Amino acid sequence: MAEATREDYEERSAAVDPVGGSLTSTLSIVIVGAGPAGCYAAQALRKKLPFAKITVVDRLPTPFGLLRYGVAADHQGTKAVQQQFERLFHSTNVAFIGGLELGRDFHLDQLTEIFDIVVLATGTPQDRHLGVEGDTLEGILGAGRLTRALNSHPEAFADPPVVSPHVAIVGAGNVAIDLLRLLSKGTDEWHGSDMDDAVLGHILPKPVMEIHLIARSSAVQARWDAAMLRELGSLQRPEFRLLTGDVEAGQSLAVDALRTLLVERDGPTDLAINLHMECDVERVLGEKRVEGLRIRSRSGETKDIAVGTVVTAIGFEPQPRSALPSRVYLTGWLKTGPQGTIPLQRTLAKQLASEITRDLREGLIASPRPGRSALPSGRTTDFAGWRRIDRFERARAAEKRVRRKLADIELIHTVAEAATGSHLLANDYLK
Repeated sequence: MAEATREDYEERSAAVDPVGGSLTSTLSIVIVGAGPAGCYAAQALRKKLPFAKITVVDRLPTPFGLLRYGVAADHQGTKAVQQQFERLFHSTNVAFIGGLELGRDFHLDQLTEIFDIVVLATGTPQDRHLGVEGDTLEGILGAGRLTRALNSHPEAFADPPVVSPHVAIVGAGNVAIDLLRLLSKGTDEWHGSDMDDAVLGHILPKPVMEIHLIARSSAVQARWDAAMLRELGSLQRPEFRLLTGDVEAGQSLAVDALRTLLVERDGPTDLAINLHMECDVERVLGEKRVEGLRIRSRSGETKDIAVGTVVTAIGFEPQPRSALPSRVYLTGWLKTGPQGTIPLQRTLAKQLASEITRDLREGLIASPRPGRSALPSGRTTDFAGWRRIDRFERARAAEKRVRRKLADIELIHTVAEAATGSHLLANDYLK
């Protein structure tokens, strides 16, 4: 059990029961999903209800969800919020349990019998389809799937996607720009990241030579950030070309950044990035796998583009909603739909904590129920196991990289269960 921190004692000494007097030491809360939404929810609830016992469960044996598997490998600054979440799990009344999945290991009605409060924060939905002829051909990759694969997600371990040297990216938001940047990097441009070269080699058996970015919006209307566009200017390989659309009309920081990218580069380049603004995808060309895209500009002109891979970065399918049982709450994308940044999850978590506190005051939540001790048993990980995984991944990092993630579920569990000082940290697993 984690030792009580100074923060624990300070919060508890100042705490009062939101119901009105005695300490809420018997209140049990489970949060399903250990990504940013779930971790921020645990953080906010711990502050509002410092005596409640909070359990954060995840279907994967590792915590942090989107931070670990959705944020780009070269954006370690964004991933740094993980350190804040790790401090949360050092608290005596907040526990992590990895390897338990809603619908597989337990059902919602079981959770409501076990816990006083259930919070659902179960993460990223499915990639949205293009909705045109040919959009199920082999070679079409959703942005979410590709991002998870590049981040060594265990579900991509057995069958990683393969990206051809000629790629189309459909979309003009920050996710599209993230993937454009990642696919454009040279082998020596990954310093300070957690990219695994072996994973990258599976996904990109040959260097990308040409990327077409297709966007329905104009350059002014596109939902990309200027900072993301400026980051593209530091890449060594590409030359950017605007084939359709206009960057002269309108003013914004993003358009200024795009104009800078379009200035002819000095020196050799071996990657062409072609921007097709104000264009729609009419159909995906090919018989069994992708051979190209047909696009149509606003003027009505059609053009066929030869590509072997199409990456769709056009959002996610909304998840169906149904009426919730009492004492069950939503946060994150389950609540808002597939939109919003990581910082927004903190705002949602504070709102959630206030809502739950209000329901407690109004007597809508009764306690006690058994809590985490009644969860089904199985091969799970706890926070101590995560710390072993974390140390192991950092120890096996390549030169100038921050970690090399484990992607094999069996090996993740093996490392999590290893005794301190195990031979694992000194043998071939580190290679």
